[in-house]
Amino acid sequence: MIDCAEFDNKLQTVSFHLNSVLKDIRDIITEDYFDFDDWYFAGGCIYSLWNNKEIRDYDLFCKNKYAASKIKKFFKQHRGMVDSWTKNAISVGKYQFVIRNIGLPEIEANKFDFKHNMFYYDKGTLHNIVDWEYLGSNKLEFNTDRARDILNIMTRVPKFIERGMEISQLEMLNILERGTKLTKIFKERKVIKERISGKRSSS
Repeated sequence: MIDCAEFDNKLQTVSFHLNSVLKDIRDIITEDYFDFDDWYFAGGCIYSLWNNKEIRDYDLFCKNKYAASKIKKFFKQHRGMVDSWTKNAISVGKYQFVIRNIGLPEIEANKFDFKHNMFYYDKGTLHNIVDWEYLGSNKLEFNTDRARDILNIMTRVPKFIERGMEISQLEMLNILERGTKLTKIFKERKVIKERISGKRSSS
């Protein structure tokens, strides 16, 4: 369990770093197209900063469609800056401007598949959707309130493991139980529930 002094130090570290990133972005995009108040950080960069890990990229989410339209207009005029442009995000170096999942951070950050990512940085403050302990944990915990495409979630698990995270067999079963529909032929959901409860052998 993290003590108060260490917790405050980590908060300051995250804030200082992400504020510096925002200033760097301001040097890339003019103020007419990028307003700090319209965007927030969420996802893996916060977890990496908190745990002193290498940051692969910075995901910036926008709060409204107008902010998304402005950023798209800017990069249409400056295509040479763009590394990739998909329906989900515009990537410029380590910065990913998410243009699909648009909305308030307390709503959008609640849609992440795993709890260690359910934090966001907005207007100079780091906010939590779940308990702070998940931000410092290396164990994958599934967000059971957000059951999504099960195949997509399962294909992402090995990527997290490669980055030093762990997942229990019970947690894997939990993901499958939430994301698998009951069928008359296989009844996968029932079998998974039985294994979780210990009523069925795992062999």
